[in-house]
Amino acid sequence: MIAGNISIVTPLLALVVIAQNAESQIPGDLLLKDVDILERAYTAMHAGLYRYQSQAQSKAGFASLRMRLKNGTSLREAYLTFSEFAATIHCGHTYANFYNQETEVVRALFKGRNRVPFLFQWIGGRMVITRWVGELPSLPPGTEIQAINGISCKSIFSKLMKITRADGANDYKRRAYLNVEGNDKWEAFDIFLPLYYPSIANSVEVKFRRVSSTKSETLRVNLMTAEERLKAVKPPTDIDAQWQFLLDQNNIGHLRMPTWALYNSKWDWQTFLAKTFAQLTDSQAKGLIIDLRGNEGGIDVGDEILRYIVATRTEFSAMQRFTRYKKADLALNDYLDTWDRSFLDWGSDAKNPTFNPRGNAVFYRMTRFDDGASSNTVEVAKTRFAGKLVVLMNSDNSSATFQFEQKLQSHHLGTLVGEPSGGNLRGINGGAFFFLHLPNSHIEMDLPLVATLPISAQPDCGLLPDVAASPTRADIAQGRDRAMETAEALIVGAHKKS
Repeated sequence: MIAGNISIVTPLLALVVIAQNAESQIPGDLLLKDVDILERAYTAMHAGLYRYQSQAQSKAGFASLRMRLKNGTSLREAYLTFSEFAATIHCGHTYANFYNQETEVVRALFKGRNRVPFLFQWIGGRMVITRWVGELPSLPPGTEIQAINGISCKSIFSKLMKITRADGANDYKRRAYLNVEGNDKWEAFDIFLPLYYPSIANSVEVKFRRVSSTKSETLRVNLMTAEERLKAVKPPTDIDAQWQFLLDQNNIGHLRMPTWALYNSKWDWQTFLAKTFAQLTDSQAKGLIIDLRGNEGGIDVGDEILRYIVATRTEFSAMQRFTRYKKADLALNDYLDTWDRSFLDWGSDAKNPTFNPRGNAVFYRMTRFDDGASSNTVEVAKTRFAGKLVVLMNSDNSSATFQFEQKLQSHHLGTLVGEPSGGNLRGINGGAFFFLHLPNSHIEMDLPLVATLPISAQPDCGLLPDVAASPTRADIAQGRDRAMETAEALIVGAHKKS
């Protein structure tokens, strides 16, 4: 049973609640109605709700959420509370998506001069600068930031790890999710740091330690807006500008692919890949390095790449798709947004309801995506690349990139170099989504609808690379790319043997 009744608050009332600022108060009775909607939708349709918790534990989680919100709270605290709840589901595709929030929520919560003026990675739980992008004086790459405004980075890391999205027990993904790489407008660290610590704004004192020193120093630095930092970093905005291919002086191909999020792109990426592999074969390249670091996923680009790698028509089995519902609850329709309204009724695509122990729930077998690019069968392309393939991976790889790496590794089609992946061998959720808009807080929660599950029992972890190559603080200080060096050495070594 779900407590309370689902009701719609007029848009005018909701906007009055949130239009002020992050500290504007939302009454408890309205927030509880939002929880009712959330529970009703997630309980009926979330593809991974019970993979890492029982139904009783899930029910207790919703009860705890109600207790935290029943007396009302600010928009800031409500967003944090819903986000912390989403993290307990242990699904890498479940969160209050930064890109799907309404304009008033974005303005109230995500704006401000509260971005650190540098990019960084968490190395062994330590915040290490990779690039300074703010005003002078600057701190060089490899510098460890130990505290911000007197708050230790160890404490910040510990707090933020509890709100990050990842599948199962994959803490490698959680750590990577908290890096600030400068490629996206909204990054998790940037969003959650000032929400947890509102005093971090405009300028802060940072405590730091240089690579060559054991002594801590302090420096007051001016913070940046999201727009200012993106302008300073200057990341490519178009997919075709982000994908880069070149043949180096050693006749090794380098294909950089920082994203596969091509849902609305009109760019002909299939032709790009066809030309790339034609160039590789025409030049008799020694090998190909595909750099997927930082790439969470998107559409199934990996299956198109596999067509140029496999020697024969190849069947990739051991994974099947499921959904937990056949037809969405009509009472929820007003709150559900998506790019394809047919997700409201799967019709004959959802077959044979049965209890799936891998998903710990009753599922329908999902057949809609069994044909075409998402099929487990890969056909051979006319132009096949037979050289050495190395894929650079890291813990960002958690959706389509994770699945691509899984296929490569299981069929020994290439060598994975780098750090453990994101995702989870127990399966991931995605492929189709509802964007659930809670009408009283106006907070949006992503709702993944399709589970991709293994046939046999698997450990609660991501993929391990074939060859480990993690950056160190000294590597960052020296500008050294250890994973790339390892990949090039593997290709040169394989070419000498042949």
